[in-house]
Amino acid sequence: SIAVDTDAKSLNFIRQKTEELKTPQLKPMRMDALQYIRRAGTEFDIIFCDPPFDRENITEIVDAVFENAILKKDGLLILEHEDIHSFENHPNFAEDRKYGRVKFSFFEWPGA
Repeated sequence: SIAVDTDAKSLNFIRQKTEELKTPQLKPMRMDALQYIRRAGTEFDIIFCDPPFDRENITEIVDAVFENAILKKDGLLILEHEDIHSFENHPNFAEDRKYGRVKFSFFEWPGA
C-alpha cells in the first residue's frame, strides 16, 4: 500500500498513524499524485484519490489511471470530489454517491 501526497504535514500524519496502527506495509511517498500515476509501473486493486477540491482538471487524474493501466482489471478507482463535478459520461464511470457537498465517484474497467 502506498500513500502519495505533496504535503509534508499530511505525510507526517500518515507516518504517525502507520506506526500507531502497526501497519508497516503502508508506505508514505512525497510526490505529486499525477506524476506517481505516470511512473508507478505496478497495478493496484483499489485506488482512492482525494485531490484538492480546487484542482483545475481532476478528470486528468482519472484518465491517467486508465491510460497508465495502474488499476487491475477487476479493481476499483474511487475519486472524492465536490458535487459540482459529474463523471457520468466518462467511459470508466460505474456510479457515484453523494454525501452533502461531496461526491465519491467509482470507476472500473469496462466489463469488469
